[in-house]
Amino acid sequence: MREGVVWMRERDDGASCLWRPLRLHGHLPARRRLRLHLYEVAVSDRGFSGAAMNPRQDRAFEKELTLARALMRQNEHDLALLHLERAHVLGQQHAVPHVRSHWLMLRVAIHRREPAAMLGQTARIVLGAVGSLVGSVPTGNTGGTNISMFKRLPIEPELLTIMEDRDVRRS
Repeated sequence: MREGVVWMRERDDGASCLWRPLRLHGHLPARRRLRLHLYEVAVSDRGFSGAAMNPRQDRAFEKELTLARALMRQNEHDLALLHLERAHVLGQQHAVPHVRSHWLMLRVAIHRREPAAMLGQTARIVLGAVGSLVGSVPTGNTGGTNISMFKRLPIEPELLTIMEDRDVRRS
């Protein structure tokens, strides 16, 4: 096992979360162990703005990020951005998922060599984290640099049912 490996595990409530193997902690300097511990706390919390995502929303968020990463590996960045925008809508009320979606959007902008998008996503990482923490984010905003970061947008019905934890067949 090497340092920096992130593993997925299932929490007691069935949602998946990231964690770093504890075996590494004993072989690291105290400062690095503290940083790993803080990382684990931040990731396992899934967002610091009140209640955590419902399990269905969490699974949908992780699925969108997984699809986006796979498309990024295949250099399909336009399609990856569509999945990142959906993930952004699902996670924007929670600080950690919100920042994760913007981080991946920043990686796409870097790969495309788009300075304006790089700057825009960097600003969104900082402002988005603060906005999620204080509960002030424009709902439905897709997080891309092609629209204002303060503009509210309608949420797709499919994503809205996931966020409200409703079953489409029942409505």
